[in-house]
Amino acid sequence: MKQTKALNFVVTGAANGIGMAIHQLIESHGHQVFMMDRQSMDSERFIYLDLMDVDSIEKAAESLPKSINGLINCAGIAPQNDNQLDILNINWLGTKLLTTRLNEKLSPNSSVTTIASRAGAGWKSNYREIRSYLKCNTSTDLQNLIQSAPMTPARAYELSKEILIAWTQMMAASQQLVRYNSVSPSSVETRLTPLFRTAFQSRSVSNRKLVSRITKPDEVAAAAWFLASPTNQSIQGIDLKVDNGVTAIRDWAEIELLESDNGGKHDVKN
Repeated sequence: MKQTKALNFVVTGAANGIGMAIHQLIESHGHQVFMMDRQSMDSERFIYLDLMDVDSIEKAAESLPKSINGLINCAGIAPQNDNQLDILNINWLGTKLLTTRLNEKLSPNSSVTTIASRAGAGWKSNYREIRSYLKCNTSTDLQNLIQSAPMTPARAYELSKEILIAWTQMMAASQQLVRYNSVSPSSVETRLTPLFRTAFQSRSVSNRKLVSRITKPDEVAAAAWFLASPTNQSIQGIDLKVDNGVTAIRDWAEIELLESDNGGKHDVKN
């Protein structure tokens, strides 16, 4: 059912894939969407945005209305050809800087919904590494960290998504005026799919091999809208998995391995 009052939403990475599916879904509910991307779009509400360019972030923010009811951070790039710094600049730092810049325009009871990934599932285990990146405010900060601890493009992608989930949880725990949530899909069929297959081909068991079907962009969009919708004001600090059960499969495999190691015995603690 459509809202009686049209609200203002911002979607980054809106020109393709998940971002496109999200802005189309929100518009179908009668709301106004400002679409941000590096790729031009045929819309009067298109705003150019390059998350690697601080000036572009500032200009994009200035172009928006004074009151925003929801921001969906969807822009991101895939791992390829030693692009570790670009991944962390776009997937993490640029997203953080844009969100921070829009803080003054986010109305009370608005939402920030960020598209993370199942690749970021290890954020708690890796928090010691993550916390240094959470403090980064410039590309130079990122570059210094990468130089001190080199990584592959695939690891940089995982790290960027771990940081996004940790940041979302931190923001959700620290304030109540704006709701912060994230969506973590597993394999999604988009134009970037071939790049992910190449980057993660060395994994012994890929998420794609664990399920019989691949997630579609409109399924991720439905989850993002569920979290962003003004009708769900009590949903705060959620990382919603949209992965065809990959998380359950992996978690249960770990439990079965533990039971096997313990000989099927359980330690019960009150």
